Parts: sequence; C-alpha cells; structure tokens
Amino acid sequence: LRTGLEALASMPLLVAAVLLSLGQERRGLLLGYFSLLLWLGAVNLVMFYFEQFHAVSESILQFALVLGVLHYRRRYLGPVAKA
Repeated sequence: LRTGLEALASMPLLVAAVLLSLGQERRGLLLGYFSLLLWLGAVNLVMFYFEQFHAVSESILQFALVLGVLHYRRRYLGPVAKA
C-alpha cells in the first residue's frame, strides 16, 4: 500500500520536473506545488501510520521544498495573474 501510494503521488512530481526542464516554468511550478501539497496532506498521513520518525523527517524536507517553490515563483516569475 505504502509503495503504491508513493509511486502514484510521485508521478505528478516527475511531470513537473519534465515541464521545468522544458522551460514551461509556470506550469511546472504549479503542478509541483500542488503535488507537494498532496504529498504533505495525504501520503505523509498514511506513512506516519507505518513509520512515524521517517515520516516526520520527510515531511520537514517536503515542506522546505514547498517553501523553495514559492520563493522561486515569487522571485523569478513575478506576481501570478488572477483568473
């Protein structure tokens, strides 16, 4: 269960990485941001049930990644246009 959930949640992160490498920064950052939020909100809760200490350290790392994505978007892409 845990491995399948991690694999499923990792797919959008891989797509986001490909989009970033192809120069589509806005789409890549948006997908990466929401994928990391999904990972922090859902996957880590299930992982915490199985491995408490590992899940806490991984959550801290992923939260730092979310902050990095937000910082990059604010600094290099400017304000996000509202729809």
